[in-house]
Amino acid sequence: MLVDDGHTGKLVRCPDCTDWLAHSRLTPEEQAHTLDDIADRDDDSRGEMLALRFLGKEMLADPFGFLSIWGKKGGGKSLLLTALIAEFCRAGRNARYFNAGEIVSLLSPGDDKEIDGFRHVAGNPDACKAALKAVPVLAIDEVDKLKWTAWQVQQIGEVIEHRHRHAESLVTLFAMNRPPWEWQNAGEVEHIASRLSDGRFYRRWPDDKLRWLPKCAGSKPELPGLFEVTLADIRPRLRRW
Repeated sequence: MLVDDGHTGKLVRCPDCTDWLAHSRLTPEEQAHTLDDIADRDDDSRGEMLALRFLGKEMLADPFGFLSIWGKKGGGKSLLLTALIAEFCRAGRNARYFNAGEIVSLLSPGDDKEIDGFRHVAGNPDACKAALKAVPVLAIDEVDKLKWTAWQVQQIGEVIEHRHRHAESLVTLFAMNRPPWEWQNAGEVEHIASRLSDGRFYRRWPDDKLRWLPKCAGSKPELPGLFEVTLADIRPRLRRW
């Protein structure tokens, strides 16, 4: 159903009637993910899974800014992103999940293409860029896999810069194996690394729960918005149910 947007008089999809999960770009299995799926592990002596759940629940409760997770393969980074996208959709917010390579494809001039509702018209990718800037919750996975050419720095950097400037109303999630200072052409993305490391994205651990502060937090009762997961790959231990 279309309703007045309440600002410009334009008709938009009713947010209460839209099945955001269907537009999330998650697989049917991923659409069922919750933050509780980030389970404790017997090899997690530093409480990293507890920290990921905390960061995710804080983002849901107070949705703003960037949350970036980096570390080894199979440590739960993508699970946090898919769980948050699914949780936001169930809460009635427009949330989309992308692989970084798909972002490049959407912003690149070329043949007409459509990636799950993001329509790209040859020679005019600006509409896709505008949509990526505006979507309330955006997750970009494997962002460290990009070559970070001058073109990618300019185009994707523009999206990240916009979302950083509007961090109070936009949520942006990143997952990567390598931190920004180890990306290809790291010197060209220092401004992006600075935004992902912004101290305003730290989340403070509740004072009344300090006894459960995970060891990975160190001595300060807070967790950073750019968080490292050091655990080994969990995938070889998984079994189909």
